[in-house]
Amino acid sequence: MKAGPEISTTDLFDAAPDQVRPCDIGFHLYGTRRSFAGPCATLRAADHFPVGEMLREPGRGRVLVIDQIEGPVPVAMLGDRLAELALENGWQAVVVNGWVRDTSRLSDLPIPIAARATTPRRADKASSDGERDGRISLGGAFFSPDLWIAGDEDGIVSCPSGVFRRL
Repeated sequence: MKAGPEISTTDLFDAAPDQVRPCDIGFHLYGTRRSFAGPCATLRAADHFPVGEMLREPGRGRVLVIDQIEGPVPVAMLGDRLAELALENGWQAVVVNGWVRDTSRLSDLPIPIAARATTPRRADKASSDGERDGRISLGGAFFSPDLWIAGDEDGIVSCPSGVFRRL
C-alpha cells in the first residue's frame, strides 16, 4: 500500500483550526508506519465479522473508522489477519474505537492501526451486520465518507478534503 500524504495532524490543525476537528480520545498507534491520511470510510458494528467483509473490498487509499457497539464482554474488532487483509486490499489505515488483539504482530505490519484498547477475546459468531458509511461522532470529531482523516502520534483529526489540497 502506498503511503498517504505526508502531513502532520499539528500542521493540519494550524493551517485550518476552524475546519480541522481533533478527536479528543486517546488511541494507541500500532504498525511500522506512524502516520496516515486519506478519505474516510465508516462502520458501526459489534464484532469483527462486518469488519472482515468491508476490508475484503478495495480500500482505494481510504481510512476505515470503526465504532464498536459494546456488548456484554469486550471482543476484538481486528487482529493480525484482518490488518493484513486491509494492507493487501489497499486500505490506508484502520481506526478502532474499541478493542483489537495480536498487538505485537500489529506493531510489525506496515499499516497504521489506531485502537483504544486490547483484549485476547474474539467473537465466536456474528451478532450484527454492521452499519456502513454513516456519520460517527468520536471525541468531538465527526467521521463520514465526505471527510478526510489523518492521524499520527499526536492524535487523529477529521476535515474536509479541501484542507489537504491547500497544504
